[in-house]
Amino acid sequence: MANLAMAESEAGDHTKALKHINTAVAHLDAASPDGIISRRKRAEILARAGRIAESRAAFGRYFDSERRLLLDNLDEMTPSQRLNYWTKVKPLLSRSFILGDAAADFLFDVAMFRRQTSLIGMRDTRTLRRRLSTTSATLRRSLASDEAAVEIVSYESGRNTVAYAAIVLPKRGRARFVRLLDQNDIYRAETVGTNSIYNALKSESPTDKNLLYSDSVIGNRVWQPVIGALPRGTRRIYIAPEGIFHLWAIENMPFDGRDSLEIHRISSTAALALRDKAPKAAKSSRRLLVGGLDYDARLRDSIAGEPDHQSADHLRSRTGSKMRFSYLKGTRAEVDSIAALTEASACDTRHIADEATVKEILPGYDIVHIATHGYSLNFGLRRRPQFLADSVAIDRSLLGAGLALTGANTSADSDNREDALLSAREICDLDLSGVDFVVLSACQTAKGDVSDEGAAGLVRGLKNAGVKTVMATLWCVDDRSTMLFMQEFYRLLDSGASKHEAYSGARHRLRHEPTKIPYRRFSPAIMARERSTSYRILPPFDAPYYWAPFILIDDF
Repeated sequence: MANLAMAESEAGDHTKALKHINTAVAHLDAASPDGIISRRKRAEILARAGRIAESRAAFGRYFDSERRLLLDNLDEMTPSQRLNYWTKVKPLLSRSFILGDAAADFLFDVAMFRRQTSLIGMRDTRTLRRRLSTTSATLRRSLASDEAAVEIVSYESGRNTVAYAAIVLPKRGRARFVRLLDQNDIYRAETVGTNSIYNALKSESPTDKNLLYSDSVIGNRVWQPVIGALPRGTRRIYIAPEGIFHLWAIENMPFDGRDSLEIHRISSTAALALRDKAPKAAKSSRRLLVGGLDYDARLRDSIAGEPDHQSADHLRSRTGSKMRFSYLKGTRAEVDSIAALTEASACDTRHIADEATVKEILPGYDIVHIATHGYSLNFGLRRRPQFLADSVAIDRSLLGAGLALTGANTSADSDNREDALLSAREICDLDLSGVDFVVLSACQTAKGDVSDEGAAGLVRGLKNAGVKTVMATLWCVDDRSTMLFMQEFYRLLDSGASKHEAYSGARHRLRHEPTKIPYRRFSPAIMARERSTSYRILPPFDAPYYWAPFILIDDF
């Protein structure tokens, strides 16, 4: 009867729809899963009928029921059960966004609650419970007077229409719900040169990246609704992305007023309420630097028993062949140059890193820098079929993204070695709660198949494992500009700058300052290099292709 009511509402017969949905709700236990679902459907029907105040109250009761159900069962559920449960529930919570600006404060609570997808499988249920219980009122108290939190959400704004909106929560004053783009805007041809925004994001062409990330018209279209909702004097924004915005570094787009704002990309606005604002005593960080790996190496057997070849098998089943990786000469120079800036006692540099060893040693470091091949089989926006909206599905997409380690081209052929492909799914099973910062200096490490719950890639795997801050890339990076970026980043970090200050400073230097490269000329007269040092001056890497792929997540 509830489904009949939904169909009648879609057809515009709201009177019949409300009669049938009220009958269905009256016959169901309010605390049962079916009762909760039917109450959500009633809220949707009320919204379609234009009865917004009643719909807001009904959605509020539905949201409270879902929150209470999850919190009551959280401790008894395994991480996999929680993830499966959330695959079903999160898209349903999104239905409440049809209320729009009329219920912005409430919708921020909904958005913040449903944002926990990437963390719902974490082992620290105490912290997870605190995040799931956080409200907009709690978050406001944690914000400084010049700060605002922004949740980007996607939702069905009409039949076959998906829209993106931003819910802006300032320190004081009411929240605002502002429309950004429709999905049609993302796919419209000739928006970025001859391409759509989606194809420009998907492309690896430097021309496409430079066109998109230098387009102030697109930048203003995304950012001006947000800026218009900010109170005067706002200087710092914490923005949690959704959908295509996981794959789009909008913080690197040009727009009016950009220089007056400090923009932080975060995975969860709820985490802001739990941040420790007290100054911390400086401590020496233990660093792991991995780069210059030989993917053709044949290492000794490292596994006693059954090895895990799930990543290699998944890649082979999806592509029809084994993925092969070429040597990255620039990655060795990159990690060696970073090591030269770090005290030897605090730095562990490895040019050989098999999968079993990496899994074992990762939890023992504060900062992990990995320069290698990254891969992501999927790039796209995926919507679940409507008829599966109330069903549980198992998400295997995390197997489609990972890092290639030593022996990646050969290890899958051994019966006693891991396959040397560290997938995002395998990272989820590690306990990295003691790791403060992971830098993925590789290609496409922030990519993944994007559904309602975010990008199924390495970033989600690392956050699920407990890593606090992640730096990742959105496309294939240039060796030389990346090495210069990372050198400046660590130089600033070691001089006392925060992660965000080091990130901004490294990006600024790459864009605006020339680079002096020392070298010694080869002399044919002596058939050797001269003793004197010469210098080559490289112009700034000012094109967005070089500096815009890096995104910094959760640096607060």
